[in-house]
Amino acid sequence: MIAFVVSVNGQRVGTIGIGDSGVLTAHMTWVGRPGEAGDLDLGIGGLDSRTDEHLRWPDPPEIRVGDTVTIQVIETEAVDPPTDRKTPAQLREEERQFLTKMEAGRQDRMRQKLDEELPPYGRPRELDQRRAEPGAAADGGA
Repeated sequence: MIAFVVSVNGQRVGTIGIGDSGVLTAHMTWVGRPGEAGDLDLGIGGLDSRTDEHLRWPDPPEIRVGDTVTIQVIETEAVDPPTDRKTPAQLREEERQFLTKMEAGRQDRMRQKLDEELPPYGRPRELDQRRAEPGAAADGGA
């Protein structure tokens, strides 16, 4: 089978392979955002077309500027076993849980922002009462 030997700075990360039917990936990504350093990531994984399972191998080390990443393409019968196999249904459930968590966090941030930007509920009424009191400042004492 076709397999990839993935190494970082000369240290072998793993030999990954799927067999005769599937998708095998080893790739580098960099994501940058204004005001942040950016993220480098080495991804290794695959799809076993016979079982429709998504495969993962152990996470490679953190990648930094200056690192050397090599992917050697070989023909072999022996590869490292994947550490994780997930069906499409399992992936959908993980995504649903992730999105639910992200939405809860977004709602918490919105509530916090509203709490910071809006006065407490009783405050406008208190200001109106102070303005109505004899001798109160025209601006409500603010």
